[in-house]
Amino acid sequence: MIRMIRFCWLWHWRATQTTWGPVIAVQVSCNADRQLFAEMQREAERLGEELVDAEEALDRLFREREATPDSVLKASMDAAELRDRLRATHLLYHLEMMGVLSPEQVERYNNLRGYR
Repeated sequence: MIRMIRFCWLWHWRATQTTWGPVIAVQVSCNADRQLFAEMQREAERLGEELVDAEEALDRLFREREATPDSVLKASMDAAELRDRLRATHLLYHLEMMGVLSPEQVERYNNLRGYR
């Protein structure tokens, strides 16, 4: 069950900065974190590709002079839905990781994120 201990970097966006940075390194002593990350990454990549396609479709409407109020609204909403699903995929991963981390790690993570 436990194959190795590895460091898992949890990332946090700081609104006042322009880069992502590691907030906390935690040791996770099982493969659950890797499995969760792999699942999240597969879903995020799929949604990311769909989002790029949706944004290209929106650009194409204008490039080919086929944009109408209805077509722009629909294409914009399609892209927005994919963007929202991609964001939710990332946030749901954070929730699932709470089940992998120890209570002490969750406490430290929450403190560093400003949740407490």
